[in-house]
Amino acid sequence: MFDYPLLEVLHIVEKEGNFDRAAKLHGVTKSAISQSLSLLEQRMGAVVVNRDTVKLTPFGIDLCRHLEKVRLRERFFLAKNADLFDDLEQVPSMVTVSVSDDSLSYWLHEIIFRSNDLFNHSYLDVVVADDSGSKLSMENGQILAALSSTKISIVGFESIYLGQHRHRAVASPTYFKKYFNKGVTLDALENAPSLRLSTNNKLIERWSAQMNFAGLCNGAATLPSCHGIVNATLLGSAWSVSSSLLVDQQISSGHLIELMPNSSVEDELYWHIESSAKESLAEITNAVKSKAIEQMVQSKQSGIIGTNEFV
Repeated sequence: MFDYPLLEVLHIVEKEGNFDRAAKLHGVTKSAISQSLSLLEQRMGAVVVNRDTVKLTPFGIDLCRHLEKVRLRERFFLAKNADLFDDLEQVPSMVTVSVSDDSLSYWLHEIIFRSNDLFNHSYLDVVVADDSGSKLSMENGQILAALSSTKISIVGFESIYLGQHRHRAVASPTYFKKYFNKGVTLDALENAPSLRLSTNNKLIERWSAQMNFAGLCNGAATLPSCHGIVNATLLGSAWSVSSSLLVDQQISSGHLIELMPNSSVEDELYWHIESSAKESLAEITNAVKSKAIEQMVQSKQSGIIGTNEFV
């Protein structure tokens, strides 16, 4: 039923988002790409890609995730029987995962960068998204795994609790002296420029409520880079609520000051994995769990949280 060479063409089009680049990468003409897609649609009886926007239809996305899972199962099988297939050339398989920029910046990057060496010829194709984006991608079948700070309940996925991630409200010494010389008060906070990762990022609001500054409204500016926010904070451009993994050393060295000493906001982190790919992605999952144990604050909660069964 499935013509996998044609699915390979569709997969390249999805990743490149451009027919010319897909043709170059596949070593054929743009016309050949179009013909392959038309043949695939004819055989499947459904449209797989919008030719005007070069965006896959929901059915086309499902086909690509199916291809990824088939590749993973093949890699898993070959790894288990390596003695029989020692000379067989293996084409790397792709695993599409969704992670937040803060986790990617804080601790997950080592796993992403080393994926080719770690996971039996599989590598991670990363989509950066917040929790709502990851949830939508799981619901639409666009990804096989995701890192999220919410216990989102998606049919077909299992969730593993990883630990707690701490964030601290910080500013540079010169900035602190300029805006908080009379103390960290609600008025001072409302008049002090701040930075946030996105409009959906609520760390400033959560920290202010936790510190009894409920109702804080200072029109935080958006900078969609965790490292960029920390660098701007170090330069005295704003105060921010940033990962302790990025700012603790700066606090110890005196380059940053914690607005309220020994205060932090915690996020719980979960690794969500598509159930049918769970066995094939075991190495990736174990790497994520091991790294989380090194970096995250561990609470009493642990283990696998089954589909729609959160504790």
